Amino acid sequence: MKKFFVKLPYPIAGLMLAYAALGNLLEASLGANAKLICGAISAILLILILIKMLILPESIKNTFNILPIASVMTTLPMGMMLLSVYIKPYATRVALILWAIGLIINVIIVIGFSVKYLFPWKLENVLASYFVTFVGIVVASVTAKAFHMEAIGVAAFIFGLICYFILIPIVVMRYMKHPISKDPLKPLIIIFAAPANLLVVGYISLGLTWSSGLLTLLWSLGLLTTLFAWYYLVRLARLDFYPSYSAYTFPLVIGAISTLRYVNYMGGMQGSLGWIRNFGMIQMVISVLAVLYVTIRYALFLQSKESI
Repeated sequence: MKKFFVKLPYPIAGLMLAYAALGNLLEASLGANAKLICGAISAILLILILIKMLILPESIKNTFNILPIASVMTTLPMGMMLLSVYIKPYATRVALILWAIGLIINVIIVIGFSVKYLFPWKLENVLASYFVTFVGIVVASVTAKAFHMEAIGVAAFIFGLICYFILIPIVVMRYMKHPISKDPLKPLIIIFAAPANLLVVGYISLGLTWSSGLLTLLWSLGLLTTLFAWYYLVRLARLDFYPSYSAYTFPLVIGAISTLRYVNYMGGMQGSLGWIRNFGMIQMVISVLAVLYVTIRYALFLQSKESI
């Protein structure tokens, strides 16, 4: 059994996060049971990750010493915050505690990552996964209203928004000047699709009314980066399996959620936006297929004798 947890990669937290988000995406189309199934899978993955941390505590430090993996470690607390909303109808206090723990862990990881990897500054160390580290905390904005923590949600949104616009030119420059050559790092480019869409969902979830122009800008960036991600999904189709496959999941799921919530929000203000809704449904189908595909690849990897 210990061998299983030794082999279990921490980046599977990205898949855990994707299932937690996927349940929210599918609820409107397939009902509460679909949401509960996704939530259960996400919870199981979270439990497995926590067990690994308990029985192999040294693995946490070892993993954080690997920059690409450290840069996606916030997917764990992000998933915890999303799952807390699943628990809320049954155990409000437990849900709030889980949400608060997730938020605190997220902040700690952001600070720890910044101290360890931002100084001295090296452009070649930057990856698209930096968006996860610094913008991922906007999940607190998505979930804050459920716990009447809107002030914290707004603060997280502002932080994530500022970090996003700071990171865009830096990350783009990195990929232009220093193209990724190592196969295990190539899937991370799909993460480009996540931050703008997450900000859209955070904005709408908080019920902000600051600027429809800002919201449309963020959704437009989300649309462009989603199309970019689809292009790279095709290019990377024959890539061998790596734990970084997790990057194929949450960015696509949050993109679909972003589009469908955006059209609902703007539809009431600007009339029919049917083409956007249709595009959102296509995004939903693709995101479901991506999550299922990555799940199968992880299952095959974990039951095999293959190592990475």
